[in-house]
Amino acid sequence: MKGILAQARNGFPGTLTLVALVVAWTGCGTLDPGSAHLPRFHEGDRANLVVQFYSWNQFHILRPEYREDGFLVPVNRSNFARHLQRLDTGRNLGVVVLGINYSPDEQARLIREWETLLFEQGFARVVCLRGNGAQKIDGLVILSDTRLTHPTPSTQMVSKGT
Repeated sequence: MKGILAQARNGFPGTLTLVALVVAWTGCGTLDPGSAHLPRFHEGDRANLVVQFYSWNQFHILRPEYREDGFLVPVNRSNFARHLQRLDTGRNLGVVVLGINYSPDEQARLIREWETLLFEQGFARVVCLRGNGAQKIDGLVILSDTRLTHPTPSTQMVSKGT
């Protein structure tokens, strides 16, 4: 490591950046070792709808791409059905990405509410995933999959808030 840092100081500034990125990247993969055994989602290409949930007052539809003037359209619970109707998308698989800052009870309630909402909109299957801040959904931890766990979402897969 000292040799790499010495090279970086002697004219290889990209090396230091590369080392920092590698350390950060490998470190991020081990932040939650308890999630290593949990089921992961690998059907992103089959999802008709992907929602990034922040709160019932604002969330975004990521798939199909839903933008106005280049910006994601803010959607809320009361206008969701209208926005979804405008998109005219398939109803086979709806995916909701939830954050990590929910208690087990809050997470279970949100999962039930999203399952109900998407079933009411005609979706055959609903999958809720634990988000990690990235746009890619493949590889995210599955919190609930109605094909496997309906009607009771798991509360065992809640982040400990760290």
